[in-house]
Amino acid sequence: MASTLTGRRALVTGAAGGIGAAIARRLLRDGARVMIADIDATGGARTARELGEPCVFQAVDVASEGTVVNLSSIFGVTGLPAFPAYSAAKGSIANLTRLLDTEAAAESLRQREAAAARQPIARQCSPDEIAVAVAFLASPDASFVTGVLLPVGGGFLAQGDWRGPGQAA
Repeated sequence: MASTLTGRRALVTGAAGGIGAAIARRLLRDGARVMIADIDATGGARTARELGEPCVFQAVDVASEGTVVNLSSIFGVTGLPAFPAYSAAKGSIANLTRLLDTEAAAESLRQREAAAARQPIARQCSPDEIAVAVAFLASPDASFVTGVLLPVGGGFLAQGDWRGPGQAA
């Protein structure tokens, strides 16, 4: 799915490494001007240098118009036995996304959520695969997509149960 973000601006939080850095890299590749923010000033500055222009790292004042993509986990949908706090926290992101979407609709702010997990494909998705989903959600191609959860789980939800082979219920 080809998508262009030319002329768009993106603020990526938590971009000093991992998924956040992969998202910043993908959005830059698709033409966006990217500002990265992270509590890790050293890592954020390093990531910005590695990504080059037009990526910057600095404190920002978030504008009220744009697209917000919240990251979560499939376990916010299915739950993860023995980890109720984790499951509840990730599930709350989905609810927060929907609630903020209804409040922000008048200001043209779209809320989306991407959720990643281990899946039946028998490998964990890569940060770059999550970045592809985020780039789509931030693009004009998704202009009518709002207040939704996009599972990036390689079929995880289709299996109906989170347990792998040989794991007890």
